[in-house]
Amino acid sequence: MAIKGIVGAVYEDDTAPISDNIALLFNWTLEVEHRKEYTYGPELHGIPVSWHVKAEAYWAVKKLQRKTACVRLFIDKGSDARCLAGYVELPSLKKTDGIRESTITLTGVGGIRCETR
Repeated sequence: MAIKGIVGAVYEDDTAPISDNIALLFNWTLEVEHRKEYTYGPELHGIPVSWHVKAEAYWAVKKLQRKTACVRLFIDKGSDARCLAGYVELPSLKKTDGIRESTITLTGVGGIRCETR
C-alpha cells in the first residue's frame, strides 16, 4: 500500500510543536508492507509488518546524524495539521541553504498513527 503527500517534517521527538521541525521532506511516499493472516474467524486480514518513507527532496536546518527521530507526514493542504506520525531511523543529512533534491529513505520504527491537531 502506498500513500503520497507533498510535505512532511522531522522532529527530535513526538512532543515537539509543529513549528519546531529540524528537517522538511518534500514529495514523500509512505509504503506499508503487510502480510495476510487469519486474525478472527475465517477471513484473511492484512497485518502491517513494516513501513518506510521516501522523499524526493529535503531541507535541513543543521547537519543531522543517523538517529531515531519523529516524522509527521501532513495529509492535507494549508494550515490543516492532520498527519501520519511515527518514529523513523533518520539517515545522515547535510545542512541545506535551500531545498536539496536528493531521494532519501526513512525506515519506520514501531507503528504509525494518525494525528489530528
